[in-house]
Amino acid sequence: MPGEDFTLDVNQIIVGKTDVREPASTTFYGNLLNFYFDGERLFDRFPSDIPVDATTPASTPAPDFITPPQPGRPLVPIDPITLPPGFFHYIRIPLIQIGADSRIRFLFKTRDGNGVLLYTSRAGGSFLGVELVDGQLIVVSNGGRGPRYLELPSGSPSLADGQWHELDLTRAGPNRFLVRVDQQEIGRLYYPTVPITDHEQIYIGGVPESLIDHLPSSMRSRKGFSGCMATLIINGHSYNLQTIPSSSTSTSRITSGCSESRYSFYSV
Repeated sequence: MPGEDFTLDVNQIIVGKTDVREPASTTFYGNLLNFYFDGERLFDRFPSDIPVDATTPASTPAPDFITPPQPGRPLVPIDPITLPPGFFHYIRIPLIQIGADSRIRFLFKTRDGNGVLLYTSRAGGSFLGVELVDGQLIVVSNGGRGPRYLELPSGSPSLADGQWHELDLTRAGPNRFLVRVDQQEIGRLYYPTVPITDHEQIYIGGVPESLIDHLPSSMRSRKGFSGCMATLIINGHSYNLQTIPSSSTSTSRITSGCSESRYSFYSV
């Protein structure tokens, strides 16, 4: 058929006007949703809900604290996976830059109250870790000023209840992350940005076996997460957990879908 075996290369997509040189009076103002191109939700790739101010000089220093975007609609489980107990396994995200507008969101579901949910580290000993300890979520970081902690208020219900919960780490300026659980803010944690040329390795659901016993002493977990994870979004990009190559022991049983009946999520 005509056009077969040809590709169309697109190097620019303009939304809201027909040409970037048009005056502001011709620009569309309003809400746009669900813009798809080549199967991708392009608006989901935007780093935040904060509009870009094109008139702000690039040399203007970023404020130490900004109002982060609102949580928006709760995530729904997409592309879930099951991480069973008793194995060393983790999802390794390709190197990314944790900049001043970064945001990390995902869902988890478990009945095991202990384990590493997220971990990343930098040269020199700086790190950011999220873990479950006795059913409570604890976020700990060291950005060069010693360990800092955030956790749910005392007496909060256990998150190891077999229900989906949403973790949201959103930049609130160049030096802090705002932490939300189930769209409720629990605080801000010091973890500064790094030069744009630096990138970090992010581990989801655990860390390599060679690293588990060498996690910072300020983190209590010495095993990975056991349960289900879904809907991973980092810096506006949605990752399909079912297709990201996972790293695990040769006898691991990470599977697509969330099946509590197939695996026990209780602590081992």
